[in-house]
Amino acid sequence: STRPQVSSLTENERRAIALLSLGQNPYDFHGHDFIAPIIASFDGAQFGDASIVNDDIFALIPLSASGYSASDDMIRKDIAFIISRQGGDGAWIGVDVTAAAVQALTPFSSVDGVTSALDRANAYLASQQESDGGFGSVYSSAWAAQAMRALGASWQKNGRTISDYLASIQSSDGAALSASESLENRTWATSYAVPAALGTPWSSIMRSVAKPAPVVRSGSNEEVLPKPEPVLKQEELVATETIVPETLPVAP
Repeated sequence: STRPQVSSLTENERRAIALLSLGQNPYDFHGHDFIAPIIASFDGAQFGDASIVNDDIFALIPLSASGYSASDDMIRKDIAFIISRQGGDGAWIGVDVTAAAVQALTPFSSVDGVTSALDRANAYLASQQESDGGFGSVYSSAWAAQAMRALGASWQKNGRTISDYLASIQSSDGAALSASESLENRTWATSYAVPAALGTPWSSIMRSVAKPAPVVRSGSNEEVLPKPEPVLKQEELVATETIVPETLPVAP
C-alpha cells in the first residue's frame, strides 16, 4: 500500500495514538511503521522541534504503550525536557496542553521530578475550572476530564463537575455541540466528549505493544524475528470485542 502522507511529527504521533487506541500495532500497520519517525526525531535531549514542547508530550503518549519505559535513557531525557518547560503556575501553555502533559507523564511517575510536576499541573487545572464545571469548551473540558482521571483527582466548581458541564451542552440528538454548528465540528466535539464522559485517559484507551524483536544477523544471512502482537490489558481479556472510540487528539 502507499505510505500515508504525514505532514508533521505531531500528526505522526496522533496516528500512532489512534492505532494503539484501535488495538492496532503502530510498528507495522499495513507495512508502515509510525513509531520509527518519532524515535528518529530524538536529538539527544528531546523529540522534534526544540522550540516547542507539544511534540515531546505527544511523543511520550504513544511510546508509553509501545514498549518504552522509565528505564530508557531517551524517555528520561525527554521527561526532563518537558518538566523544564513547565510554567511557574504549573501549566504547559494552557489547559489542553497541560492536560495532555499530565497524561504523558503519569505512566512515568517513578522518574525524578514527575510527581512534583504533576502536583503543580493538578493545582493549575483545578484553578482553571469555570463556574459551570467546564473549562471553556468541550475540547478543553474533555482533555481536562481525562487528566483528572489520570491524576486520581476530583474537581468541582460551585458544586458542578465536568460531567455536569458536558451534560449541559449535549443536544437532544446526542451531539456535544448544538445543531447550529457544522457536522464536522459536532462530530469532533462528540468524539472528544465520549472518553471524557467515560473517564478514560489515553493510558486506559491504548492497548500496549512490545518493541519489535531485533534483527538477528548470522554471517551474510539476516533473520527478522516476528513482530509482536498487541498485548491486551487485563480488563480487555474479559471483553476483547469492545470498540474504542476513534478520538484523534489534536496537538495545539
